[in-house]
Amino acid sequence: MKIGCDLDDVVVQWFSSFLKFFNPSQGTSYTLKDMTDFRLWTVGIGRTKQEAIEFVDRFYESEYFENIPFVEGAEEGLRLLDSKDRLIFITSRSERYKPKTNALITSRLKKDIACLFFSGDFSQNGRKTKAEICVEEGVEHYIEDCLDYANSVAEKGVSVSLFDKPWNQGDFVEGVKRVYNWKEILKHVEETRRRK
Repeated sequence: MKIGCDLDDVVVQWFSSFLKFFNPSQGTSYTLKDMTDFRLWTVGIGRTKQEAIEFVDRFYESEYFENIPFVEGAEEGLRLLDSKDRLIFITSRSERYKPKTNALITSRLKKDIACLFFSGDFSQNGRKTKAEICVEEGVEHYIEDCLDYANSVAEKGVSVSLFDKPWNQGDFVEGVKRVYNWKEILKHVEETRRRK
C-alpha cells in the first residue's frame, strides 16, 4: 500500500515543543489542553494569523525545534510501515523549512527526502492541499491530526487514521477513524490493508 503521513503531532511533538518555546518568551502558561484549535491565533497565540505565523517562524529557528522529540511509538511504527509499504510524508509546514524537515526525515528516520510533500493547507497559498496530494500520489491510507484535513482526505476515498488531540475534537466523515497511539495506527493500517 501507499501510506501518507503528516509530520507535526503525528511523528514529532510539535505543539508541546512550541509551547515550551512560546510560554517563557511571552509570560504565558498555555498547556496542550488549551490548544483546542490548530489555528494558533484562535487560541491566543498571536492576535492575527500573520502574528501567529511569525511566532512559528521564530520557533523553527530555535533550539526547541532543533531538539523536537518524536511522538511515542512513531519511529518504530514508521520503520515498520516503511518495511511493508511505500511511505510518504505530507506536511503543511512552510516550504522555507524544507532543509530542516529533510534533515529530520533523512537523519532520524533514514528515509529518502523524495517522499516529502509540502501542502498549501496552512500558510502557502496556491499550493496543492493534502487531499489533492493524496489523490495524485495514490495514497490508500493517511495518518493525520487535523480534523479538517482528515475529513477532506477521507472525502476523496482514502482511509484516514485521526490521531486524537485536543484540537481535533468534533465530527468526522466516513472513512476516518480516531486513534490514540501508534499501536492503534498500525492496527488501523492493517484493517485498511485487509479491505484492499
